[in-house]
Amino acid sequence: MKKIILSLSIAAFMFGACQKESEPEKKLPEGGGTQTNTTEQGTASGTLSVKPLTPITVQAEVGGANEPNQVYIDLSTGKTTAIKRDTWHLAFYCGDDDFRVLINPAIAMSALEQETTDINKRVEEDKTILLNTDPTNPSPNHLVSRRLIDDPRGYLAPRNNEPGSGTAIAGVSAKDEENKVYLLSMGFAISDKTPVKGSVNILGAHKGWGKIRVLRENGKYKVMFVPRTAATAPAAVKTFTVAKNAAYNFVYLNLESGQMVQVEPKKNDWDLCYTAAVAWITNKDYDARSNVTLYPDLIINNIHGGTKVAHTKQFETTEKAYEAYQKIPLNIFWDTTVKGANFDANSYNRLGLGKSWRDLPNGGTIRPYWYVVRDGEGNHFKLIVRAMKNDAGERGYPTIEYQYVPKQ
Repeated sequence: MKKIILSLSIAAFMFGACQKESEPEKKLPEGGGTQTNTTEQGTASGTLSVKPLTPITVQAEVGGANEPNQVYIDLSTGKTTAIKRDTWHLAFYCGDDDFRVLINPAIAMSALEQETTDINKRVEEDKTILLNTDPTNPSPNHLVSRRLIDDPRGYLAPRNNEPGSGTAIAGVSAKDEENKVYLLSMGFAISDKTPVKGSVNILGAHKGWGKIRVLRENGKYKVMFVPRTAATAPAAVKTFTVAKNAAYNFVYLNLESGQMVQVEPKKNDWDLCYTAAVAWITNKDYDARSNVTLYPDLIINNIHGGTKVAHTKQFETTEKAYEAYQKIPLNIFWDTTVKGANFDANSYNRLGLGKSWRDLPNGGTIRPYWYVVRDGEGNHFKLIVRAMKNDAGERGYPTIEYQYVPKQ
């Protein structure tokens, strides 16, 4: 595990899937912010120079009110990496303890298990699994218990007495006959329509249907995909082989191009991701009677990399919250807040921040909260969300401020 150390300067690096395994130690950000160059595959580079222990402000390049980008943030370096949220369809778990496949929550993909294991058979389209409903008017077709999406908390395996938990596509069995065909809704295009100022428009046209079956083969994933639901000849089935990479939580596949794409940084190189994503409409950890919808402006923590979030203080107003956040000395913050932070309340939940930092009925309102974030290496940061709009009042321009808190 890499150790974070104080430094006077830090040189930014190019990020890529073929990066060498031996990397320099992580260093604390030294201030000013990151200049990020972004491609569709999320490659970013930039320089960083701020003073140690000073607050870091991140203006995540979400891309405006259509929220076309997912933005990954590494708190220990200040680096951000933006990726268009429609560049991938499937994510493949790289842990050595299981074989799991995720569908893209950022474009509202959904999946429904079929009775057959024959991918050449016709599969009926089912519009009840389309996740394009208004969050204020949830559909009874989208109950959590149907398991149309992956568990938004981050659990891969189903939980006891929690129907709909775990991944939408069942764990890939070593026995081929146990791996069923799935109907896939391929999700929705990124909207290009400008919404009313202060609101968002994130869903475009439906991208159609497909059917998929995933097997294990020589320690790798074997993916069989047909970009339609009709009966097909074997020659029409597209087959892809996906290898695990231990440096990452997941590796990613675009089913349309058949290409692997770079999405998440390495598992130790990010802490938070600002994104639109499908999730459950509930304030509870789990509720089988709740529904599924697509949310804008979620902040996901890297639970598979060990990043956890604790809610700390709530104030009367955002102004009072920020004033107190700025004034409190780091040693006092450690003694009064970090020491008492309840990370066990979100011990396994990648929605530690989630949507809790904003007032949903008043979509553009920030709640007056502080948070403590602990990364996978045991470093602590105090964090506050400062804005979700730009100065013109347009959504999709979030600002997050955080600061490293040394152990006292």
